[in-house]
Amino acid sequence: MNVTMLIDSSGSMNQLGSAPLDSINEFIGTLSATGRPFVVNLWHFSDKLMPMGTQSSVDGIKRLDREDYKPQGRTALYDAIGKLLKENTFEPGNTLVILTDGEDTCSRREKASTVKTRLEALQTSGVRVVYLGANQDPLAVADSVGIRESIGYDYSPAGITQIMRQMSASICEIDSGSPSIIDSVP
Repeated sequence: MNVTMLIDSSGSMNQLGSAPLDSINEFIGTLSATGRPFVVNLWHFSDKLMPMGTQSSVDGIKRLDREDYKPQGRTALYDAIGKLLKENTFEPGNTLVILTDGEDTCSRREKASTVKTRLEALQTSGVRVVYLGANQDPLAVADSVGIRESIGYDYSPAGITQIMRQMSASICEIDSGSPSIIDSVP
């Protein structure tokens, strides 16, 4: 399993308290509990893209804390996706998960159309891309940037916990060869 997560760390994520961090830690713990090899590359973004590190079954896992994730700033979603795609290599079978609580508000370098072209090419190459969105129409936002798989979640600590549990279950099912269907969260 090779997963890259791009997690919104704009100021509005503060309203969710420790739930985003707790959910990420639980997500990694779930992958670890399968006993199968995994790598999770973690990135967060607001006005800029920042690495949170890599967690893997080989190197061991480190519980993330508030030093690793400090929500602040605005949502430069297109810039973050563009830079992430430029700085990382994805192979067929990899998964890219994008988690945000809002639409792009301040990108300056990338446009939705450019990001869409890159994400469509990535998916055509065999990389699964999943958009998890709250406080918006996630289907419309995902479609605007060419993402085929999108899920809405309730903007609450319980909502982000639930969507991350669904995502980890989906990734584990796909990795084991079982079909996976993710239902939208109310």
